[in-house]
Amino acid sequence: ERARQRLWSSVWYVAAWFVTLNLSDSSFAQIDVLCPRNREMFARTPVPIMVHVFGDMASDPDLNLVVELDGVGRVLDEPVQEVIEGEIRDIANGYFTLYMWLEHKGRPVQDETLALNFSVRTDTDDGDLVHYIPPRDAARPRVLHWLVSPRDEEPPHPAPASSDTTAAIEVLERFAERQKKVMNDPALFREAKFLVSRHYPTSGMGNLFQSLVSAFLVALLSDRIFLHDAFLVEEFLDLPRLTSSNYSAVFDYFGHRHVATNSQWFLYTGVQDWMLCDSLDQHLTQQFAFIESDQYFAGLLVNNDHYALRLHDWFGDSLFGKVSAFLFRPRPSIALEVRDFVKEHLAGRKSIGVHVRTHTLGHPGFIEPYALNDGQGHFLNSYWKCAYYAGGASGVPGDLDAPIVFLSTDNGGVIHEAVSWFGGQLVYKEGPISRSDVEGQRSALVDLLILAECDHIVTTQMSTFSYVAHALASKVPYIVNFQGACVRDISSEPCMHAWRHVAAAAPCMNGDLPFTSTVETRNCGYYTQQSLTAPQNCEWIP
Repeated sequence: ERARQRLWSSVWYVAAWFVTLNLSDSSFAQIDVLCPRNREMFARTPVPIMVHVFGDMASDPDLNLVVELDGVGRVLDEPVQEVIEGEIRDIANGYFTLYMWLEHKGRPVQDETLALNFSVRTDTDDGDLVHYIPPRDAARPRVLHWLVSPRDEEPPHPAPASSDTTAAIEVLERFAERQKKVMNDPALFREAKFLVSRHYPTSGMGNLFQSLVSAFLVALLSDRIFLHDAFLVEEFLDLPRLTSSNYSAVFDYFGHRHVATNSQWFLYTGVQDWMLCDSLDQHLTQQFAFIESDQYFAGLLVNNDHYALRLHDWFGDSLFGKVSAFLFRPRPSIALEVRDFVKEHLAGRKSIGVHVRTHTLGHPGFIEPYALNDGQGHFLNSYWKCAYYAGGASGVPGDLDAPIVFLSTDNGGVIHEAVSWFGGQLVYKEGPISRSDVEGQRSALVDLLILAECDHIVTTQMSTFSYVAHALASKVPYIVNFQGACVRDISSEPCMHAWRHVAAAAPCMNGDLPFTSTVETRNCGYYTQQSLTAPQNCEWIP
């Protein structure tokens, strides 16, 4: 339930969108600001205004909604009705404050004023979209088509039907066929329920895949049409088995007013427990359900008593690998770049993919382990030795039987160190190292897909980029953990970071603190040989 906020001072800046304005002790009106949202950025004008008004006084003919733009004056003064629409024209680039209040017979209601901020950037390009985090509960699509790179390549043909007759393929193909039927039948389409997946634009490539697969699982289990509204998905991936999975086309059909008044928004940050304890139908009640996250919350669903047996029957211990193999294809230009690199550098040789992450992203516990020097010699040596052990070599650089080592890293200094260790055995892909622009994200995806092509993969503990590389290929990885140990994990599946925090607080767990339950909820590389929480069958490398 969206929060309600009473307005008693002269100006309140919007923190909650559901606002109650009291007109008297017994009568009131409520306004829900649908557009613009606080902090929203507009890439073109006019800027639309849409306000939903309801409550006892909503039909009072003497009640008006007034909207004023800072520095401009009144831009809207309309009698109250269920949905009030307007627009702001002739507005320049900049940062603006918008004020709203109700007037009864021309007099402000207790001088109460609602204020929110928005910006206009008509010079926006695709790089800005990567930085921009829109309000999570805005109905308008985030994928602005005039900013997406044109698809000048041949569109991919639908993926051929798989010869695999496993339960997973049968379930996924049945879902795809139903989505196709609904999207092509106007009557079914109008009555359908939708699950819209959104992704934090500033999170990395691994987070994108994890949240996308998790949201798809919610759509599968709740029998909803799966849509995405993420710029990087539109830019880099195709979903050839699903008919029209882009949210914006559906939005255009139904219109802003319908979507905004028939939607609910969920932000999953890693600590909510409702997907672990409850049936999805208890929470997903509106026609449009938006889930925004950068987490692998699929781990909650596979441990949810409502779905655990069903999911295990369908996917076993390879949920991510099977779902992603069914759903995703990189755009042809990206797939070709990966294929050419693999053919030139890796074909015909045993290969070890090594992912070394050094960027901390502000996580305080990661600073020391991700440093290049741990105070006892180079921490990077753990990666190089782990690569040799993973490849079956002796661990001595220069062995003739040592494999080709492909390096993916976010730090140019790591490349320099690796060259001095591996020499001609090392290969890497030149490209920008950045998650803050489109080219950097594209380069990251190419690296990720090359890692997945390697025979063995050495990863960095807690890196979602690492998780997705080995999960896409269903290859059990080696982990260099924060203690510098090299350990072979027990599964190729991504790891859910916040499992123990969620499980400890979840009412359905009755206060129990499980060490782990499924492979998705193992301890994410926090293994020591003395630890009671380490998987019993993980392989320790000396």
